[in-house]
Amino acid sequence: MTETVCTARPCPVCGNTDETQERFAEHVDPARIGGMSYASRKEPEYMSLRMVVCPACDLLYAPRVPSAKFLARVYADTGFDSDAEARCAAASYAEALRGWLGRLPDRASVLEIGAGNGAMLVHLRALGFGHLIGIEPSRAAALSAAPDLRPLIRV
Repeated sequence: MTETVCTARPCPVCGNTDETQERFAEHVDPARIGGMSYASRKEPEYMSLRMVVCPACDLLYAPRVPSAKFLARVYADTGFDSDAEARCAAASYAEALRGWLGRLPDRASVLEIGAGNGAMLVHLRALGFGHLIGIEPSRAAALSAAPDLRPLIRV
């Protein structure tokens, strides 16, 4: 990860800036980063950012992370090739959600973060949720949604 796309940050919990307790070294090979690197369901590339343990609160975190601008760009350009996997995962999530429906105050609206191709939105609609909105950073994933779901997904 080049320094131009990374942003230094303190410990997200306590604000400590001591990064001396390294737990894992950075393993990023820019030559291996491609159009599917930021996709959710893919073969792992076994790359990782440097991870340290905060000496004040014991949190394991990355002290330098890609900038929000960089992440927005690469996620927007990420490919999508997991339609079948997304549908299977959505069916599992919907089944798990079914047991919680009685505890919800209403089903007037729902916001799904990481909506992909809208597979979960189909189940949410079937479970009786009203106003549906999906947020998805990948243009390719959103464009792979069924035509009736595309207006519900915001890139």
